[in-house]
Amino acid sequence: MIRKFGGVAGVDGQPQGIDIGVGGSNIKSIQNGVSSMGTGVGYIDVTISAIDITKTVVIVTDGYETSGNYPYDGYCKMIAWAINSTTIRIVRGVTNANVNNINWQVIEFNNVKSLQTGGMSLYVSNGDLTVNQYDPAKSILIYSYNLSTTTNSDYTVSLFKNGSNKIGYKSFSSYSVSVRWQLIEFN
Repeated sequence: MIRKFGGVAGVDGQPQGIDIGVGGSNIKSIQNGVSSMGTGVGYIDVTISAIDITKTVVIVTDGYETSGNYPYDGYCKMIAWAINSTTIRIVRGVTNANVNNINWQVIEFNNVKSLQTGGMSLYVSNGDLTVNQYDPAKSILIYSYNLSTTTNSDYTVSLFKNGSNKIGYKSFSSYSVSVRWQLIEFN
């Protein structure tokens, strides 16, 4: 089933949409929408239709700052995860500006063997995060990150599957980078 949220009808900030059935797939359901954050707001919780959080990943894209006064990634980089079966949380690192058009997707799968999730803060660092055993050929690693600064600085963040029980990471940033990761393995 695909659920498309967004639009102008209904209560401000509440999902609006229509269900479209999808069959014969490893995807059980897809929900997506567009959200905004006002000045001073560090996170928003978005209500979604019920999911099994042990079989679901959340994908979020960066928003954009609406006034054009703050062209820095610290305002617009987002992290997201499911906090329970009917709510996703979207978080940014800096709260000084309005951010619109934060696109998010919630994908619930069939045929899931395991889902591992977590978060970490990185500066300039490289290393491995030990996780439960997984099959790299049957797994997908999804991650998002935000910055703790409005400084328009150079930064790089990369997470990657590294063997069968590690997630490798590399980060180059003079500022704190918060990362949320999801490692989903299929049967």
